[in-house]
Amino acid sequence: MSGQLTESLYNSFARFLEIAYEPLKERNLCWAIMGSLASVLQGCNLLPNDIDILVEKQEAVYFISSLFTEFFKEEKSKSPFDDSETWLSSKEQPVFKGFDQWHFQWTYAKWKINNMFIEVTLKLPPENHPTKIHSIWESGPNVWSYIKKIPFNGFQIPVIPLEIQLDTNIERGLDDRIKQILVIFEKQGYDEKLLDEVLSEKHKEKLKKFRQ
Repeated sequence: MSGQLTESLYNSFARFLEIAYEPLKERNLCWAIMGSLASVLQGCNLLPNDIDILVEKQEAVYFISSLFTEFFKEEKSKSPFDDSETWLSSKEQPVFKGFDQWHFQWTYAKWKINNMFIEVTLKLPPENHPTKIHSIWESGPNVWSYIKKIPFNGFQIPVIPLEIQLDTNIERGLDDRIKQILVIFEKQGYDEKLLDEVLSEKHKEKLKKFRQ
């Protein structure tokens, strides 16, 4: 059962699903909600600032972007990694493709619906990066066999499991989100094997203080 959504978030998410859900299903393109909205859909009491969507293939970013041309910005933005402005999809550049400072390759689209940003991301680690083969992380290439479905407004929404999200929040030091996830674990249980696989020994030690 999902947590409470603000009116703006609810309307924006509902609009996204209205436009993209069936076309994505028809083309068998894998996608999932990640970030704070995924936590809320799984019961956490949080206030998401945006809608973060992970996809498995580059073509999904381009395809989703093509469905939302009415929300494109008129002028081309500089780069998602330039803090001087917010990068948004435009007619000239509907999708950004490039590398961040850690040499991860991004394929990325972003727009705003009802004052809520929606971001679609594929982020690939560089060749021979240890996370590419072995690690499970929230926006990484190895999450797809762990995706779960949450009912919402008649749809089955794919989300990143809380076990994987917990690792992200420990890494980022987001104590409030950690506590919310542990509340859900206490109420509903969790996948012990997945959690053990996801968390590093360092993160397991950090988690102990929240369970004391």
